[in-house]
Amino acid sequence: MNRKGGSGGREPNLGTVITASESVAEPHRLTPKGRATRERIVATAAQLMYHHGVAGTSLVDVHKAAGVGPSQVYHYFEDKESLVRAVIAHRLHAVLATLRGLDSMEGLRAWRDLVVDTYRQRNCEGGWAPTPV
Repeated sequence: MNRKGGSGGREPNLGTVITASESVAEPHRLTPKGRATRERIVATAAQLMYHHGVAGTSLVDVHKAAGVGPSQVYHYFEDKESLVRAVIAHRLHAVLATLRGLDSMEGLRAWRDLVVDTYRQRNCEGGWAPTPV
């Protein structure tokens, strides 16, 4: 691991992440079954990465836990980086969904309480995820 967070010296490019998450959030030209399979892979990867970290989660871990073959993972994702982008988009959409209704101080306070309670339940471990992972 290097001083820049283990990214091999590359700084993350937020523009690339945002662009990538937009393109992976709503895959086009997939059948309903394909969408469900892809979503299962992403949701499984999100949970594994939440518990084990990105570095501690391999594509083999993901395909085994999702109950799909390795070829299916590579059908939907070019590599681990593209899967990570899809996980980020998946989590971003979940977090943004919790922000609906924040058009008042009451809504903002309720959201704050949810975040604080979630942290307390987890002893402030495991990252920030006020929605189910």
